[in-house]
Amino acid sequence: MSKWIFAGLACLSILAATAAEKWTVDDVLFQESVSGLELSRDGKLAVYIKSRMDKEKGESVSNLYMKPTSGGDEITLTRGKDNYSSPRFSPDGKRIAFLTSRRAADAPAAGAPGAGPSGMQIWLMDTRGGEAWQATRFERGVRSFGWMDDNTLLVAAPEDPTLHDQKVRERKDTSQVVDDEDHA
Repeated sequence: MSKWIFAGLACLSILAATAAEKWTVDDVLFQESVSGLELSRDGKLAVYIKSRMDKEKGESVSNLYMKPTSGGDEITLTRGKDNYSSPRFSPDGKRIAFLTSRRAADAPAAGAPGAGPSGMQIWLMDTRGGEAWQATRFERGVRSFGWMDDNTLLVAAPEDPTLHDQKVRERKDTSQVVDDEDHA
């Protein structure tokens, strides 16, 4: 119930602030949006994603935020030009798991030889603060996840490339096969 109240109040404040002005195309494209609201089990904290359009990149950029439900200041948990989604509190409320396109500090640049996994990966962060750390390194990224208990995540991720896919990559074959029953 409190999720809906929180979301409803956010929508009303946006509407009230802009009701006197007419919106332009830029207003719509560059507005900030909130998604992925998750409340801790004790109901004391809310974690969510704020997204906005980056004019330079020409795409949406999101970051992770946390706020006490009793009021108080919003805490920015992540910064930068990576994307974040699906924040989830651990059952004990001590950590937040989330998906991000962020790369580990020691990882080679994307597209470089040995760059490692791509796609969204699970990262963890202590709710008391500190740097986030990478929890998964699946080659094709993570699709979804959930906490099983305080120390265990259940993860859904695409399988690694098949032998056929690996051979196609080795040949540097960039053709797009439309129908291939033998390798589907």
